[in-house]
Amino acid sequence: MPLMDEFKEERESIKNQPFKKRLEYFWTYYKWWVICGVALIIILVSVITHIVKNKADLVYVAMVDIVENPTGNVDDLITVPFLTENGINTKKNTIKFNTEFMFSQAGLNSEKTPEGSPSYANTQGFSERETLAIYIAAGDVDSICGIDFWFDNYAYNDFFVPVADYLTPEEMDRYSDTIYYIDGAVRDRYKQARANENYEYEEEFPDPDKPEDMENPIAIGIAVESLDLYNQNFITANGDAKHVIMGIVRNSKNIELTANLIKYLEDN
Repeated sequence: MPLMDEFKEERESIKNQPFKKRLEYFWTYYKWWVICGVALIIILVSVITHIVKNKADLVYVAMVDIVENPTGNVDDLITVPFLTENGINTKKNTIKFNTEFMFSQAGLNSEKTPEGSPSYANTQGFSERETLAIYIAAGDVDSICGIDFWFDNYAYNDFFVPVADYLTPEEMDRYSDTIYYIDGAVRDRYKQARANENYEYEEEFPDPDKPEDMENPIAIGIAVESLDLYNQNFITANGDAKHVIMGIVRNSKNIELTANLIKYLEDN
């Protein structure tokens, strides 16, 4: 008897068997087809879900020593209304507030964050700093929002766009109470020291609240710790920090939109 006829005869006999017997027969001959089919469906669903749910990070904000407020809702209070106000599709785009950059242990064990200069010698979180440096070099980071100690270290290493480059004089006047300053003369001395390969150079950072005492005051960021939207959605991990500052990174690909985000936090 031809093989095909035998197969048909066997299938006809199976049809008359009890359900359990038919199930055993099906599993014996088709289990790998079923397993492969289910695996393929899972993979397809996963890929489609990722494509549908994955959103473009229009603005990437690195939050240094800052965590999300468990009673807040960043998406509902900041991201969605901000994007909507700017005419941007909220289903395809988002704002990335990355709170994974915990550079120091000060906010976790109540020890005071060390004061000093950009030497970073006595602080924790080296791997996080290295990761952020890579992201910045790749042009993925638009803004750094961090406690004053860390922000100063980046600011005096010339990481940020001056505020006057993205705010009008009228806006700078309106936000004058929250503008954060560094001394350009001190920054330049650090730059010169590095150019001379003098990495041990240290100098005390001037008081950011007293630009009148600086040789060359430069508005470099916005202090957000007093802003309602910041406090509703974020908590500073380091209780000793006097200021939390948000600045725009020089090689940001979205300076204008990031500036709009800063103004949105100020105005709301």
